[in-house]
Amino acid sequence: MNDLLLRKKILLIGAGCIGASVAEILVRSGVYNLTIADYYIFEVGNLSRHVLNIDNVGNLKELSLSSHLNSINPHVNVEVINDMLTIDEDNKTNIDLDKYDIIIDCTGENKVLNILEKVIFRRSHIIASVSVGLGAKNLYIALMNGKVFCFDSFYKLISPYIQRDRYLYDDYNLPRDGIGCWHTTFPGRSDDVWLAASTSIKAIENYITLKSDKTLLIVYEQRVNSGIFEGYILVDKKEGD
Repeated sequence: MNDLLLRKKILLIGAGCIGASVAEILVRSGVYNLTIADYYIFEVGNLSRHVLNIDNVGNLKELSLSSHLNSINPHVNVEVINDMLTIDEDNKTNIDLDKYDIIIDCTGENKVLNILEKVIFRRSHIIASVSVGLGAKNLYIALMNGKVFCFDSFYKLISPYIQRDRYLYDDYNLPRDGIGCWHTTFPGRSDDVWLAASTSIKAIENYITLKSDKTLLIVYEQRVNSGIFEGYILVDKKEGD
């Protein structure tokens, strides 16, 4: 992995299936300064997709995940925040975001992105939002660099895909704030989650390597052509200031 990423101090928000898989890839790639923020309990239904195992059922995800990750790499320092990101009426967050170079949101929840829009940052940061559609058939990534962030264009870009999911799967409570990959009833397999996580890491690494200060919004879709699986294919992209 590129040294520009390895040396960064990273905050990962959300230790669900996508977040945990992203965290494990980072640690196995040599990232050594990672903090994970979450407060959910690991449930039996998470076993089919999560990197944790049955011994962790009933425990806090972030604590179990940090123990797991610290056992993988002797040089890594995985810390935890037993909370999710919140903001008060003075636009002050409960987590000091300026401590981190890279902030990766893997919650798939609009409220986290809405908070990041309100924060008054003292220095530039790289913000990455990683989320998936139903069954992880679509992957949505937003990459931004700066002190001020706006996700309106991201919402507009992914809205048609989310609405398509809603139309195809009326039985599920969609879109993004509904049944995410962190939920026990999320209809997706582990290989779909791992594919999404690894693709996301590639996108984040490339963005950092290019030292871009432009916003990059990406939509990937799983494709099968004549019975042959082709992987995630880039189907939509928007670049901006």
